Amino acid sequence: MMNIAFCINDTYAPYVAVTLKSLVENNSSNALNVYILTDGISDKNICLLENVLKRGRLYIYNVDDRKLRGLKDVWSIYSWYRVLLPEVLPYEVKNYIIFGCGCCDR
Repeated sequence: MMNIAFCINDTYAPYVAVTLKSLVENNSSNALNVYILTDGISDKNICLLENVLKRGRLYIYNVDDRKLRGLKDVWSIYSWYRVLLPEVLPYEVKNYIIFGCGCCDR
C-alpha cells in the first residue's frame, strides 16, 4: 500500500488526476491511499479523481487554514498545508509521499 498526499485547490484537481493515472499505471502491484488536503474540490473533480484511482482509496480533507494565514507568503497557502499533514492524516499513516503540482503553476 502506498500513501500519497496532495495539497491543492479545485483548479489543480485535473493535474492531480494525470499524476494519479501515471501512478496507477506504473504501480500495478500497489494499491494507493490518496490523501488530499484542500479548501474545497467540486463534485465533478472528485468524480474525476475517483475514476482515475482504480485500486485504492481517496480521502479528502477540507482544511481550516486560519492558523496558517499570515505566514510568510513565499509559498502558496496550499504549500503550507503540508505542515498540517501529520495532524490531519490518520494516526496509522506513518509514511507518505507528498506530490506537488507546482510544475503546472501559471
